[in-house]
Parts: sequence; C-alpha cells; structure tokens
Amino acid sequence: MGNHSCSVCFYLTEQKPAGWIPDPLLWCFEDQRAKGNIGKRQLKKIEKGRKFPPKRRCVLLELPAEIRTRIYTYLFTSSRVTFGKRGIDLGRANTMKPAPHSLAILRACRKTKQEAESLWLGMILFCFESPVPMLDKLSTLPLSTLSEIRHMRVGGGELKLCHPGDPYPIFYSIPWVLKLLPGLQLNTLTVLEPVLGHASYTMLSEFIQHGTGWKKLYFITPNSNMLGFEIVMFYGGVPPILREPQPSTWKTVLSSRDGPDTGTSVSIYRSTQSDSPGAVLDPQTREPFEQKKNRRKRGRFGLAADQSLTAEGEAEKELLVIVKRGHDVDIVEEVNPPYLPKDIWSWTRAMSWAEIRRECYDNTIQLYEDRHYPGWDQGVEIDSYDRIDEYTWNAANH
Repeated sequence: MGNHSCSVCFYLTEQKPAGWIPDPLLWCFEDQRAKGNIGKRQLKKIEKGRKFPPKRRCVLLELPAEIRTRIYTYLFTSSRVTFGKRGIDLGRANTMKPAPHSLAILRACRKTKQEAESLWLGMILFCFESPVPMLDKLSTLPLSTLSEIRHMRVGGGELKLCHPGDPYPIFYSIPWVLKLLPGLQLNTLTVLEPVLGHASYTMLSEFIQHGTGWKKLYFITPNSNMLGFEIVMFYGGVPPILREPQPSTWKTVLSSRDGPDTGTSVSIYRSTQSDSPGAVLDPQTREPFEQKKNRRKRGRFGLAADQSLTAEGEAEKELLVIVKRGHDVDIVEEVNPPYLPKDIWSWTRAMSWAEIRRECYDNTIQLYEDRHYPGWDQGVEIDSYDRIDEYTWNAANH
C-alpha cells in the first residue's frame, strides 16, 4: 500500500496547487506530486485561450458518502509518512522520504479534500527514524494540530544534547524526548529500540513510570537481551541496573501509577524465529513470555545473564512489550513545572526545540558527527512498504 495514487478526480475543474495544504503540514507532502495538479504545459495552453480537457465522470464522487468515507479510511489506515536517516550500515545512511502519492487524495479536488481533511491526521502512521527528525517536524505544529495525530512510530536512538559550553553530552531516551511535545495524545506509539539490553530495559521502565502522550505502547527490540542481561555496575555511586521478573514488576508499577482498577496491562511476546524482523508482530510466529523468580535462588534474580535468552540462537529472537495505560487516565504532558530531574526542560527552561537544537545540538553534537562521519549521508531513499507496520532495524541507532 506504499504507492497510492489518486486519479479519479483528475479532470475536475476545481483543482489547486500544493499551496492548498496548510503551511504547518507541508512537510507531509515533500517530493509528492499530486495528480490533481494541472501541469505547466497545460497551464500554458489555458493561458493561450484553450479550453480545459473535457470533464470525465468521477466514479468516487458518485458513490454514497458513507462508502467514500470507508474508502478514505482504508486508504489512510494503510498509509504512512516516513522521515529521518535510515542506516545502510554502521558508516552510511540514506535520508528517508515519504512514498509518492500516499496523500495525493487530499490534492485531487476540492470535494475529496473537504471530505478527507478531517480524517487523515488521526489515521495515517507518522514514522521517524530517530528523535531529532520527530522533534524537527512535530514541534512546529500548532497544539490543535499536534493533538489530532493518533499513530506514531519512532526509532529508539537516544537524543544527545550538550549544555552550552560543556563538550560532554547528556543522553535522553524517548520518554523524556516526548515531553518536549506537550499536547501529544497518541492512541498508539511504536518504539523500535535497537540498542543494548540494559539501555532498552531502562527506557521501557521509564516509559511505564513516567511516559506521557500515548495510550498504548508497542516496544520492540531486535533481540532478547533486554530481559536476559547480567547486572550492570557503574562507578561513582551510580546505582546498578538489575533486572526484575517481567512483566509482573512493570504491571505493579503501572497499576500503582494509574490505579488498580483502571484496566492497565503489560504483556510480553517473544518471536519463535531468529533474525526475522517483524516476526514478533505476527501471532503465528510469537508466543507469550513471562519470568518468575526461582524460590530456591531468592534475591539472586538478574545478577547473571539468562542463557535461555542470551545464548546463540536464542538472543536473536525479537521481543514485543505491549503497555496499555488505564481508562480515562490523563496522558497529556503538562507544560508547566515542576519538572522531573531527567526532564530536558528542567535546565533548558522555556526554550523551544529550535532553540535547544541550535544551542545544544547543532553547535556540538551535529558538528562532531559531520566532522568525524563525512560519508554518512549517502542519498535519498523513498519509503517503500506493503504493510505500514513493516520495519528494518536502523543501523544508525545500533
């Protein structure tokens, strides 16, 4: 469904150029040529006094309104727009662009635009390869527009920022990055988390304890290390990262946060196939997963690596954790303080993302990466897919 095109209204006279789309959302239509636009040669003919092409029947507009709405729904729920850099390997990446014509129905004619414009924001899947393009695109939207987006997927690479004048970066995981988008009210958030097991474990724990902006979280890892790593020790008095039995521990935390009778849930699934991206999304190639403490080894859970999850042939199986927030729980991030210690706004205060990027990213992190990875950008890749939930593991985030 990645190469939709709409030509049913090609010859209607009520046609408009690309500027018909509201300015804050023009980036959704980058490099997309809508068939409803009149070509330059045709415009020249019109200017010379020639007539429009003869009108043709528009079968779509002859259908009942209810049927048209179902067609729009099918179209948008099977469409996605993708942005960011997708790693080819550890040293190269392509800049992703949305599939051509995926939203062309909005430009086909005035009638289809009027009927579909209230639907698409809440139905299509917004995909971002990493946090920076997500912030670049979404932080510019008015609150009223941002709050209409319902489905999003983001690569789980951490956001690196430097305090002005400090060359050492601070790493922020997705739960804290999303707090820079107050007003976000997603029905579903999918996170592709390809980093180390203990980092994935910490990120998901932060999602469950502090995450905002979503009702249902799909957290996917390319292997099983997140639930099988050995205890991670740090210097300088930093607490170690020690696994607990899951999903029971996460369930307890979420129930305590949202309330015991609000319908919260945390479910874990593990792929039955190794090195098979997407297998964990298929009910036929996954199985429920649950950990329990061994009563004979009380107090020792998580100290050593779990060989059933980290051994060769087992470690390469994907994990999927589905987290559901409680019914009627307020999921919207508060704009005002007090801020938690890990909140980016706890030290940037009222700075916008554009200001944060300029002061804490472009002049430090981006400058370093451009200098040390000059061959990173390889070109442009047009997003191609059969199903919107398809994915590849982004080498840029490994």
